[in-house]
Amino acid sequence: MTKEAIRQQMLRARREMSEEDRSERSRRAQAAILSLDEYRCAKSIMLYYPIGGEVQTALIAEDALSSGKRVIYPVTDRESGRITPTEASRNTRFEVGGFGVHEPCGEAYEGDIDLVIVPGVAFDREGGRLGFGKGCYDGFLAGVGAVRVGLCYDLQLTESLPSEVHDVRMDMIVTENEIIRIKKNA
Repeated sequence: MTKEAIRQQMLRARREMSEEDRSERSRRAQAAILSLDEYRCAKSIMLYYPIGGEVQTALIAEDALSSGKRVIYPVTDRESGRITPTEASRNTRFEVGGFGVHEPCGEAYEGDIDLVIVPGVAFDREGGRLGFGKGCYDGFLAGVGAVRVGLCYDLQLTESLPSEVHDVRMDMIVTENEIIRIKKNA
């Protein structure tokens, strides 16, 4: 199956979930993130602002801020696709950016990022990720040494995805029902 066919199938499945089901699954997936040692040890985390029925991240953001972690969100330049990490607090104003995603208004974050929670349209059990096809996250993740965690619903998980050289793999995938740690090839 082509990337575009998989993308359409997964987006349709996500749209067909009821709001109640989506909310409960999001709550459980976020709780799984909060249970990770990698999350508990992280001093700085990068989240995403969910769109189109993606797993919510508000519970993670609230816990992180309450725990004194630095919370960072992507600000994406529509022309270049370049992601600039930007720190947010409880008082940060968010505005809709070029791709229709809420982004924090503020200065670029220059420090280390320990953990990046990554959205996707689909993920596979080998750490593969399928996004919207713009390559923004792949470009950003290639230059960051953080633990990369794909966050999705079980229904977005597949055994295998088509992969290209520039596609950046996740270190783990978290859903509402499981945590998949990706084994590194030695």
